[in-house]
Parts: sequence; C-alpha cells; structure tokens
Amino acid sequence: MPKGIKVAIIVLLSIIIVLSATVCTYFFFPWHRGFFNHADEEFAIPGLDTDFVPQGFTELKGYNKYVISGYMNDGSPSRFYVIDQETKAVDKYVTLKIQDTKMYNGHAGGVASYGSLLWTVSYAEDLDKGIVFCFDVSRVLAADNGEVVPIRDFFDPLNNADCVFVQDDMLWIGEFYREDSHETDEDHHKKTRTGEEHHALAYGYKISEKYNTGVINEECPDKLLSIRDLCQGIDVTSDGKFVLSTSYSIPNSHLYYYNNVLEEEPHAIARVGLSEVPMWYLDDNALINSVEIPSMAEEIVIKNDRVYILFESACKKYRLVNRTRLKSVYSIPLSYLEK
Repeated sequence: MPKGIKVAIIVLLSIIIVLSATVCTYFFFPWHRGFFNHADEEFAIPGLDTDFVPQGFTELKGYNKYVISGYMNDGSPSRFYVIDQETKAVDKYVTLKIQDTKMYNGHAGGVASYGSLLWTVSYAEDLDKGIVFCFDVSRVLAADNGEVVPIRDFFDPLNNADCVFVQDDMLWIGEFYREDSHETDEDHHKKTRTGEEHHALAYGYKISEKYNTGVINEECPDKLLSIRDLCQGIDVTSDGKFVLSTSYSIPNSHLYYYNNVLEEEPHAIARVGLSEVPMWYLDDNALINSVEIPSMAEEIVIKNDRVYILFESACKKYRLVNRTRLKSVYSIPLSYLEK
C-alpha cells in the first residue's frame, strides 16, 4: 500500500476516534452531578409525545394545580396543560381563542396566575411588539380536554414579553435578550451599579381583577427591573428574593439568586414614554449566588422553599441534540443556591 494512502487512513481513523470519544463524552458523561444530587424529580412534563415545546410554568394557588404553557412546533394552537399537584397527573390541556375565528398559536413563553386570572405572553413578530393575554382560571378548570377557552383581553406591555411572573399584587413581564437574534429596545439597555451591561427590562404592573386585562394601568408600568441577558423565567421567594433562570440552546443553563432589591430605595429613575418610573437593578451588588443547571431551562416556580424548573430539552424539536433530555420538572432546595 502506498505510503500516502497509509497516512491518509491513519489520519482518518484518528479523526473518527477523536470524534467518537467527543460524542460519547458529550452524551454519556455524568454531567451536573451536583444538580442531580440535590434535585428531586417532581412530575412528567406533558405533551412530549407531540409537537409541544414547553415554555411557561405557574402554580394555580388555591386550586392545587400547575399550568404549563408552550407552542406547537407544527403551528397548531398553543397548549396550556393543567397538572394536579397531588396525583402529578395531567388533567387536561386547553387552547385559547383570541377572536371568534382566530386561535392563539403564539410562543406562550410564559404563564402566570393571580386569584381568578391567568396571563400568557408572547412576542408578536407580525406586530413587532410583545403582547400579554389575560384569561379566566374558572374557564380553564371547567373545560374539557382539548377545549377552546376565550381570552378576556390583551395589552401591549411595552417590552418584548418573553416571560411573566407575579409578586404580591404586581404582574411582572420580562424580556429575553440575545445579541443579533433577540434584540430589545435600546432604551432598555442599562449599565448597572457594578458596571454590568444589561439589555432587558421587566415591567411591573399593579394587578386588579376588576379589569379585563387584569392590570390597573396598562399604559405605563409602575416599576421596572433591569435584568440580565438570556432570561427565560423569574420567580420570587416568600421573603422577596428573586431567582432568574437563563438559558439558550445546548450550553448549560443558570439560576441566579438575588436579594430583595425592592426593599431598597429605587436605584434609578427611567423614562417610559412621558412617564418617569422607579427602577431597580438585579446586578452583582444584589447577587447572592449562581449555579449551573442542565440546558434549556425555561420558567420556574418557587414553592415550599424549593425551585421547580421546567425544561424543553426533551421535546421533539430539540431532543436529538441534547445530552440531558429531561422529561420531568425537577426541583432543588433554595439552600442549594446559597452555597
């Protein structure tokens, strides 16, 4: 055999060996031991046998239920699954109707609840703005599996509306920033007290169940939070501390644990339209700790001093490229974030 061919074969075999070792390490190495040593597997994520892509996650307080929202990769109407907290079984899913003939098939990037109301959020590319949709808990709970539930009303929250959470009587709508692919308004780009560059804001609106949208003044937020990039979900502990979930694609996700900055005087005043609104930074001055967790973490729920985490890594759209295809919601103790 000519020497050149031998060399080529050796090089080719070496490349195959290196690639095989890399792939085996990526998929089979026991990544995230610390996380799984502290985590509990809570319940199965619904819809993974369909084109459902999980995004939003909330607890229906007082009803002993969870709701998980997400879009359908085939373009069919977005789904909202109801899960019983005791049995951990799926009760049903519903879809939403915006108008008589128009179904909601948005990203459903977040879902949140307060009293009798639910909200979901999406960035509407055709309108080039975020939208918050409000609908009734009672209609969801009374619906049969697969039934369509009408939306009460919707409003423009003045940001991209990628995630949503409730803190006391405030509805907070956050946004996701990633350079080039997920841009935000330049007015939302802030330099924090510690010199970090934030490119996203969460807008806080006072809640009232008397209004169709569920908020008192949809024209202007009452408070602002400057938040870090890649934010997928936020929730608040019983003593007002914040936990942020960040992720994008297959790299590790992160949870960031912050002090209750809202106890402090406003860190700055920002202009929203013609109004001046108090703003606080979730920056390194407020950071307690951060931890790495498996990829593709989405929204989170804090309950009984544990952080419940929804993942999209096992959905049909992404499962082939992920090393940790998590088919369940996992929870970790808040104490794990304090180490």
